Amino acid sequence: MEIIYLILSLTLGALVAQRFKVLILVPTTILVAIVPLLGGFMDVAAHEMRIVVAGFAVIGLQGGYLLGLAARFLYSLGQLSHTTDDPPTVSRPLHRATH
Repeated sequence: MEIIYLILSLTLGALVAQRFKVLILVPTTILVAIVPLLGGFMDVAAHEMRIVVAGFAVIGLQGGYLLGLAARFLYSLGQLSHTTDDPPTVSRPLHRATH
């Protein structure tokens, strides 16, 4: 169950990075850290194990955020490479000549 929670936190971090800035990590880190500490998520585990799972979940969230930022950056590089170097053509003049 701990591995699934780690994978979910990695995925959440990557998804959050696609849309939000880095300040979103503050509330999501608190949320991801509190869930395993409540204890309802895991079966029977020692309190120390819950703390370790919460720590790994926070690390997973932040690592997923970095991976998501890298993916967004690489996607934007791919979008830039598809643009042409030709200037845009205009069918009519942008400004009227006033002579």
